[in-house]
Amino acid sequence: MIGILIQRVGTLAVFGVYYTDRDAHVESRGVDVPFTNQLSLGNVRRLAFQRNTDMCDSPVIQILAKAPVAGLAKTRLIPLLGAEGAARLQSAMIAHTLGTCQEIPSVRIELWCSPDTSHPLFQESAERYGALLMVQRGDDLGERMHRALANALQRRGAAAVLIGTDAPTLATADLKAAFSTLHGDHDAVIAPALDGGYVLIGLNRASPTLFRSIAWGSSKVLADTRQRLNLLGYRWRELTAHRDIDRPEDWLWLTRTCPSLAQKLATDTMVVESVRAR
Repeated sequence: MIGILIQRVGTLAVFGVYYTDRDAHVESRGVDVPFTNQLSLGNVRRLAFQRNTDMCDSPVIQILAKAPVAGLAKTRLIPLLGAEGAARLQSAMIAHTLGTCQEIPSVRIELWCSPDTSHPLFQESAERYGALLMVQRGDDLGERMHRALANALQRRGAAAVLIGTDAPTLATADLKAAFSTLHGDHDAVIAPALDGGYVLIGLNRASPTLFRSIAWGSSKVLADTRQRLNLLGYRWRELTAHRDIDRPEDWLWLTRTCPSLAQKLATDTMVVESVRAR
């Protein structure tokens, strides 16, 4: 509900207006607090409207994102870009991913933040892109992914697609293909990463088996996930592969194969200056 704020109530208090969410922090149901404490009045009203229609059959795009903190973000690119340059690139890739998702009509965007939602970029993303901010929870990447997907599928009963921010060549067409697959007769859809992982996974039903005891970050992630999908009896489809931009050679590959995209990211973050300064 929305009302005049007399005291701090519920999960969200902002500018004299509050929004309450009685489902927040119900850990046994896998429901995490999706809201921040620094949103505009207009955004609170939008959140309230979306909460009231939360059970409608509307697909969800979920983005896992790490706060762009220098020294902690894109660490494998620090030798090439420096700590500040790598963090700025992380900021640009988050914004680029949100912009791509925003081109999909009638889709709810959830930005799953780590370590929390307090970073100014996350706050700006909620306002600029209409993204709902949610906190990643779990002991490893697999658990965080499962909790996010289960959260959406449990609350909304519609298709959910989860992506990261490391594959800037992932395009609107890929997202549309994923939802088209899930709206057909498939249980799952996956887009491989060229390093042996994947850059997108979409589900109509979630099982922790897909994500448990996976060697995340290794070249076996995709192969192991294919085996799990088959073990579960899921009907699934594989989309076009993309390359994660994690290492210096990945960034150099992007500058050669997608120069306009690399230039846009570099311009947005002053990565060019970071490279030249080193």
